[in-house]
Amino acid sequence: MRPSLVIGGNDLYTTGQELEIISQRTSNRFFNSTFVVATKHLDVADNRIGFTVGISNGGVRKQNLNGVFGGISFAPAFLPTLRLMAEYDAEVVSTGADILLWKHLYVFGMAYDLKHFAGGLSYRFYLKNQAH
Repeated sequence: MRPSLVIGGNDLYTTGQELEIISQRTSNRFFNSTFVVATKHLDVADNRIGFTVGISNGGVRKQNLNGVFGGISFAPAFLPTLRLMAEYDAEVVSTGADILLWKHLYVFGMAYDLKHFAGGLSYRFYLKNQAH
């Protein structure tokens, strides 16, 4: 019944040398950040709702995921392979959706900052005969 809790980071360590970028000395850890995230999923009238909230330090340059962020996802009971999502990434609000077709093909799309669209396909295969 408790939420999942994750403590993690991106690009935490480097063996490279420091770089000179626009008169600033910095390391080459361009995507560096540490974060704490909690996620909870609830089943409400056979619909699945997920909540995520987290905080990050923004990394070395305070540019990567700096501050409080969160999101919500919704999978309707009538089509549980569809998932609608919205998120705030400490700067902008984005929305998206994905759907699993024929137990293997994911189709997904999103609108970053509600302005810029991206989408794609991915194929899921199983090592054992266990399609979820």
